[in-house]
Amino acid sequence: MLRLAIAVGAALATAAVGAPLAGAEYQVYLCSGPGAAEPLGPPGLGEYGPGPNQTALFNQRCAKPGEPLSVVLGGPVGSGEGAGFRLAGQAGLEISSLVLQLTDTLNGCGAGCGAEAYLLLTGSFGSKRVWSARRERWGGAISLAGLTGVRGFEVGVGCAPEGLPCSGQGEVGELELPFGVLNVVETAQPTASLAPLPQEPLAGTATFRLKAEDFGGSGLLRYRVAIDGAPAGEEGPVGSPSSSCRPLPYASGLAYPVLVPCPQAGEAAIPLDTNRLADGTHTLQVTVETAAERTALAFSGRFVVENKPQLLAPVKLPAQRPVVGQPFVAGEPSFAARPGDLLGTVHRQWELCAAGSCTPIPGAEGQTYLPLASQVGKALRYAVTAEATAAAPASGDRADPLVVYSPETLPIAPPPPCSGCKPVVAGSNRPWRVVLKVVPRLVHRHSWITLKGRVITRPLPPRGKLLLLEARAVVGRVKGPWITFMALRSNRLGRFRARYRFKLGGRHTYQFRVVAPAEGLYRNPAGSSRAVTVKER
Repeated sequence: MLRLAIAVGAALATAAVGAPLAGAEYQVYLCSGPGAAEPLGPPGLGEYGPGPNQTALFNQRCAKPGEPLSVVLGGPVGSGEGAGFRLAGQAGLEISSLVLQLTDTLNGCGAGCGAEAYLLLTGSFGSKRVWSARRERWGGAISLAGLTGVRGFEVGVGCAPEGLPCSGQGEVGELELPFGVLNVVETAQPTASLAPLPQEPLAGTATFRLKAEDFGGSGLLRYRVAIDGAPAGEEGPVGSPSSSCRPLPYASGLAYPVLVPCPQAGEAAIPLDTNRLADGTHTLQVTVETAAERTALAFSGRFVVENKPQLLAPVKLPAQRPVVGQPFVAGEPSFAARPGDLLGTVHRQWELCAAGSCTPIPGAEGQTYLPLASQVGKALRYAVTAEATAAAPASGDRADPLVVYSPETLPIAPPPPCSGCKPVVAGSNRPWRVVLKVVPRLVHRHSWITLKGRVITRPLPPRGKLLLLEARAVVGRVKGPWITFMALRSNRLGRFRARYRFKLGGRHTYQFRVVAPAEGLYRNPAGSSRAVTVKER
């Protein structure tokens, strides 16, 4: 059998001349793999024959590892007739080497003919018989290497004339192929394109359409995405891959159970979540890869990420100066999220400025602020921060914030003089005490709640105590900033009452409180009620 393999190689050299083509190479296994318990099917092997006077019984199930392809050829048989299996290749695939394990039993074709098992190679040179056996029984491996221009093969049994017409009857012989492996070189070049091209600044999740083709080759295995030169983790199939479009689990590298395992044309939608990237310029590269790991470039270039929300209208401060003891209300800025994003959390912070530097005022996180006597001569600044978040946010999936400051700082003035009255300092050094009750505490969309309570601290200002109603959102264990949504005064007995209506709808949890700020000539520092939880369902 060893001498046979050497003789076959020499015979083939006259049919396919030249050095092996350079290209991406992969393996195709017939009927069984090298030790893996995985069923393999015939890789495009088609039956051919029998002739008009023949009867051939085929088995090409390859349903289990080691189960052979087999053909039994009956008679009467004519000269040159035969039956077997044919692997028809493609223009972009060439077989560089093959190993076939064959077993045959030959009975004869009658007078003037000899039964034989044979192997033909087909390709750019036409067809060439490179091996035949006419023994009664034969079994062994046929190994061919250094092939060029070979795209397929035929293996079968038949009758060969020996000078006289064939006239025999009965079974000619049978042939089995329990195992085979081909080394296939892909010479076809895949093509790919991406649309639309990322020309405008991107925000949120942008989706691109990838189109690719590998006609005549091994088929499209996957696409890959790289951002700023590093793999982005985005990869997937192109088109609708079959079960064969994945390498077999062999250590030998790329191996498949069929000659063309993957689709030769297809499309894929590629999502790009820009919320994971910093605003600015980045590079994008999208490639497709065939089953033989030959690649085609669909896009390589730069794109700009711009996820920060847009400022539509800036902060507006009242024209009058803030005065101690009088609520000072800032006009809110207006933001808009970029396409593909949602407007996230908006943070508000009052800052106290002196000598060219500003520091946040603890707890001053609402739209309204009440200046204190200790702040006379300093300036206020209102800073607002808006964040953009992805439409379907994941953990840490947030863009950089956009910070907007008030256009100017305004100095705090002392309270206006009281004509005909003497300045009197009332109260104590204890914080203002206030209690709050909210009903109901389980609401639905468009429902109203009533916030009522009273100020316990005495004495009270003659016209009632100034109060600020605040609310914040609660998500799990995360609590948002307090936001002032209403300013009011209690009556002369310290009682107050207000109503609020829910507009958004959904399943939300909120907390409400009442803040009693420091006021006028009263020494009491600011105080607040306990937080009351309200659930919206």
